[in-house]
Amino acid sequence: MQEAKILLQYRLKLWTSIVEWKRNVEVWQMSKFEDVNVDHILEEATQHQKIALQCERNLPTESSAVQYLKKMVFDFKETMPIVEALGNKNLQEEHWQEIKSILNIQNFPLEEKQFTLGQLVEFHVAEHADEIIQVSVTATQENNLRQLLEQLKETWQKLDFDLVKHKDKDAYKLVNID
Repeated sequence: MQEAKILLQYRLKLWTSIVEWKRNVEVWQMSKFEDVNVDHILEEATQHQKIALQCERNLPTESSAVQYLKKMVFDFKETMPIVEALGNKNLQEEHWQEIKSILNIQNFPLEEKQFTLGQLVEFHVAEHADEIIQVSVTATQENNLRQLLEQLKETWQKLDFDLVKHKDKDAYKLVNID
């Protein structure tokens, strides 16, 4: 009787998780892209992933419901790096054009971020994950270089050089080179 109770608890946990996950995905897919909270989605995915793995270990036969939950969670979780890449604040116009070119959607205003997560999935972004993430990484690196250049400019503008005329020519030399 105790064993049957435990099996029933795992099955209940499994089916509850499937229903909750489907409900969450529907809400997330209808959400505006700029409102998507990647950290929250990853937390939810991790919880449901744990449930799927627990059920897989504790239910006696290979359950198609367990495999179904695992696939749904893992597939959705794999898109999160792409969502993070597209949410990168360092993306400039040229980066958005490159992403549009990769996805072959020139007339869609991706950069305005007014689309839903569901629309993003319809563009088959998972197929181009590596390319999109690379564009995002490039944008971040370019932004870091711009910031370093600005810091360098500020530093050089604050420096005062003591110059004296070199001999009787139209040239100058530094007095203190330290």
